[in-house]
Amino acid sequence: MAGSHSVLFICTANRIRSVAAEALFKALLAEMGELSADWKVGSAGTWTEDGLPPMDDLLLALRSRGLDVSTHRSQEINAHILRQYRLVLTMEAGQKEALQVVFPERQKDICLLSEMIARSYPIADPVGGPPLAFERAVKEIDLILRQGFQMIWAKSLEEGEQA
Repeated sequence: MAGSHSVLFICTANRIRSVAAEALFKALLAEMGELSADWKVGSAGTWTEDGLPPMDDLLLALRSRGLDVSTHRSQEINAHILRQYRLVLTMEAGQKEALQVVFPERQKDICLLSEMIARSYPIADPVGGPPLAFERAVKEIDLILRQGFQMIWAKSLEEGEQA
C-alpha cells in the first residue's frame, strides 16, 4: 500500500456521496499542503454496478468548487478493495453495519463519516432530489471533512495490509 495514510469513502451506488467525499478530501489535502504520496484516498459503493459515471447534478455541484470527477466510475466494495485502506467511512449506519457483518475482522476500522466529528448521523442521499439537494450534500460532506480532519488523519494511519 502506497503512503502512510489511507481512507475509503463508502455510499450506496458510488455515484454521489462517496465520490464527493473522495474529491473533496483530496482537494482538502492539497489545500493543507499534505503530500498526495502520503495518502491513498478512494471510494466505493455497497450496492452498485461497476463502471457507472457520477450523477450529472453531482458533477455540477463539484464543478462549482473547481473539482472535476467526470472520469470517476463506480465500483462495488469487495475484500480486495477493502484491504487497500486502513479507514473506511460510510455515509449511513446501514452501510457501516453491513460492512461490519461481511468483514468482521475490520469492524473497528469502519465508521460513519459523521463520527469523525463526534456525532452519529447519516449524510442524506440526494438522488432524485433537486440540484440544491446535491449542493447541500457536498457542503455537508466538505464541512465534516474539514472539522474532522484531525480524527481522519489519526484513524487513517496505515498499519500494514489488512486481513
